[in-house]
Amino acid sequence: MAVKDRSMNSLHIDPEHLEQFIEKITEFGLSRLSAYPWRLEKDPYRIFVAEVLLQRTRTQQVVPVYENFIKKFPTIQSLANATDDEIMQVIKPLGLAYRAKRLKKVASILVERYGGKFPEEFNELLKLPGVGNYIAGVLVCFAFDKRFPVLDSNVRRVLNRVFGIVFPADAHKRSGTLQMLEKFFPSQRVREFVIGLLDLGITVCLPKNPRCGLCPLKNICRTYNSSHQRELSQHQFLDCPSQLHRENRGNRIRNHLVFGSYWDASGE
Repeated sequence: MAVKDRSMNSLHIDPEHLEQFIEKITEFGLSRLSAYPWRLEKDPYRIFVAEVLLQRTRTQQVVPVYENFIKKFPTIQSLANATDDEIMQVIKPLGLAYRAKRLKKVASILVERYGGKFPEEFNELLKLPGVGNYIAGVLVCFAFDKRFPVLDSNVRRVLNRVFGIVFPADAHKRSGTLQMLEKFFPSQRVREFVIGLLDLGITVCLPKNPRCGLCPLKNICRTYNSSHQRELSQHQFLDCPSQLHRENRGNRIRNHLVFGSYWDASGE
């Protein structure tokens, strides 16, 4: 039977598969909570700092810089009072100097307009410079423990392979996207689920050489369970050329691990 992609507007997901999807992803996320120092944080400031530092940067490079940054600038007020040069000296090992100015600007706005606190509403967060749908969604989920869909290239890829969903290139800009995604996100244990979903795309459901044999979703994955290699090669993968999956036949998956965290935030 051919594997057919489905657009966002023509979705029909098996309720049992959806339940398994949420359960397995949440379990996977629970096992990954302590992987990085910011994962157990509920302070929106520290979560925001981590997200900015992680942009276009390998996670292992960020860990020591993040820890030094929080020691140097433990509060929003301390960051707002710092100079660009002081901030840049701390994040210099990561490069991308624009981040120093962005961090300073956001801190200053929070002090001037929001009483030194992050707003809890998604639309208010979007008013902050450099905060797009992805970072706003992460803050809503992790800092304020609210159910809110997060969409980046890893989430796109997992949903495309498991359920055959095709996202348009501008999906993150469409108002109906987040509403459609809500069905895939649980109302409880949101942090664990989002971490599990993002990490699955980063460590297992890779763009190249996916590690299907280790995937907790392989029993419900449309791509994994496709019976013909020809059908796999014709499948339209988002962010993943189909020819990269030819090693998938017979479950012979090459071991290839790209280890990271909230790194590819292409939904911003």
